[in-house]
Amino acid sequence: MTTVNATSSTGGTSESGLASGVSQMLNSDEFIRILLAEVQNQNPLEPMDNSELVNQMTSIQSLEATSNLNKSINTMMIQQQILGAGALIGHWATGVSQGDGRVTGVVEGVCVQGENVNLVVSGYLVPVANVEEVGPLSEEQEANNGS
Repeated sequence: MTTVNATSSTGGTSESGLASGVSQMLNSDEFIRILLAEVQNQNPLEPMDNSELVNQMTSIQSLEATSNLNKSINTMMIQQQILGAGALIGHWATGVSQGDGRVTGVVEGVCVQGENVNLVVSGYLVPVANVEEVGPLSEEQEANNGS
């Protein structure tokens, strides 16, 4: 929980300057609580400038928009990895699995764990980032895989 202590402005450093710098580490709800506490506890003889308040609100809106954009981009990247990994089903692949060492075999499927996309290669999970080589099955491999 965040606590805010009322302090006065001295030596050219203001509470709002502190709140502005801290806003980059806070979510919008925390920032609004701090901003409200700042306004409630400001020095009545030196109130916050309206333009400064508007600048702070604009900053938090911009920060929130950037955060939402980053989440959307991450989601799109994961979806793109899933699509790319799905196209490898039925191909052979070589890569380093999670804790089992090097694996070579047929890509049987795709498994998503959180934000990690994995190929299922011969029953082992191989993170897409750990895939070293991929290729089509030879006729002999296809015959062996089908039986």
